[in-house]
Amino acid sequence: MNYAERIIKGSFWIFTMYFIGGFFSTLLRVYLARNLSVEDFGLLYAVLSAVGFLVVFKDIGFSSAMTRFIAQFRAKNDSESIKSVIYSVIAMQLFLALIFSSVFFVLSPYLASAFFKSAKAETIIFPILVSFIFGVFVSLQYVLQGLGKIELYSLVEPFRNIITLAFAVVLLPMGLLGVSYSYLFSTIALTIILFLMILKSFPFFSVKGHFDRKLTKEIVDFGKPLFFSNIGGVFLGYADTIMITAFLSVSDVGLYQVALPTSQILWVLLGSVSIVILPIVSELWAKGDAATISRILSLMLKFSFIVAIPFVITIVAFPEVIITMLFGSKYAGASTALQILAINSIFYTVFSVTSISIIGIGKTRENMRIVLTLSAANILINLLLIPSVGITGAAVATLVSYFIGTVLAVSYLKKMSLVDVYAHDIVKAFFCGAAAFAAITFTKHLVSADPWHEAVIALFLGSVVYLASLYLTKTVKKDELLILKKSGIPVPEFLLKLF
Repeated sequence: MNYAERIIKGSFWIFTMYFIGGFFSTLLRVYLARNLSVEDFGLLYAVLSAVGFLVVFKDIGFSSAMTRFIAQFRAKNDSESIKSVIYSVIAMQLFLALIFSSVFFVLSPYLASAFFKSAKAETIIFPILVSFIFGVFVSLQYVLQGLGKIELYSLVEPFRNIITLAFAVVLLPMGLLGVSYSYLFSTIALTIILFLMILKSFPFFSVKGHFDRKLTKEIVDFGKPLFFSNIGGVFLGYADTIMITAFLSVSDVGLYQVALPTSQILWVLLGSVSIVILPIVSELWAKGDAATISRILSLMLKFSFIVAIPFVITIVAFPEVIITMLFGSKYAGASTALQILAINSIFYTVFSVTSISIIGIGKTRENMRIVLTLSAANILINLLLIPSVGITGAAVATLVSYFIGTVLAVSYLKKMSLVDVYAHDIVKAFFCGAAAFAAITFTKHLVSADPWHEAVIALFLGSVVYLASLYLTKTVKKDELLILKKSGIPVPEFLLKLF
């Protein structure tokens, strides 16, 4: 089996689990958005984002270090050291989590009035902070990754979202407080499930383990460079919401928290690919096989771009229809932000593949610089635009910052001769997408029907135009589709015949 097939086959199970997890995550958000007011929905995610921001100071690269050291000791059949790694990482994370959550709790009355601008915030901060503390034990999922139990590791996200949704449905009659406790109870339940998974994969009680100072120092030293990259990642994940909370209102947070996850549906696919590509790129780099790395990355970037275009076109053409269908008409104000964030999916697609590849070749410091530059740009543009443009400014900040990150990451890999952008094919794919969008726009003006029927007719015609354009421009080659088919992906026969 060649490396491209390994990536696709390895990604397929993870993608399936990520898809299920993403589906229930969206279902949870839809359920809460439809059953809470816009203000309460926004307040919930404002508090979750503020507390979530503490994760970077709890982790400090420990999770990645846990994966790396456990994998290393597993190769040596050193079970005692594996248990010592678990003890060391959990102890350090628990200590830091208790410190930062205690400070946050003491400040909660002030934060509720001055930052969240809602007395309700103080009542939900406590259960969410306790959930944050218990989240330390959710780090046990990285034990599974280090042990090579990727199938079990990939089950964590579906379990998390399914359990949270179940508790939210049961506790919703208690209002916002009940919903906040659903996150706490689901974290506790997930911790129990994870521990049972580890017992199935590792003889935890039959081997000795202890808090090893020397090993702990090695873990901390390994995690230091990753800490700064994690800071950038956390800023990217939470800065928009935190700044919207500070400059605008929790109602605006509610609108943005509808637009942001809807635009991230495509990220599920890329997340699964990234998990698998990291060890393969590392293996090829260790063998000195830069040519194979370049072929794999180039093919992935090309197909990621081609797959992203129809997704972006659909959202840009029908933002209000999508938001109304999922969350209700009270969130229609998020339409413009959703369109901008959908366009960002293209740049996120490229950035995620290139960034994880830079880590795969061991250039963690270079990746850190790129992520920090990307994060700094995001914060600066947010500060400039959110006060004057609102959530649309936050969406623009995300788009521009990921564009900058994409340019920097691709440029670095090109400098290392590790990627060919296939610029000719990407330009052709862009024009194929433009033709499809023109067909959709023309159909929208031509057809007089309700929004749902109009969307179905327009998207069908747009899909035909897009596939026909890819065929006529020879953007997709048959041998590339055969790689997918040989890897077990069900490629329709008509596509193979068409191309």
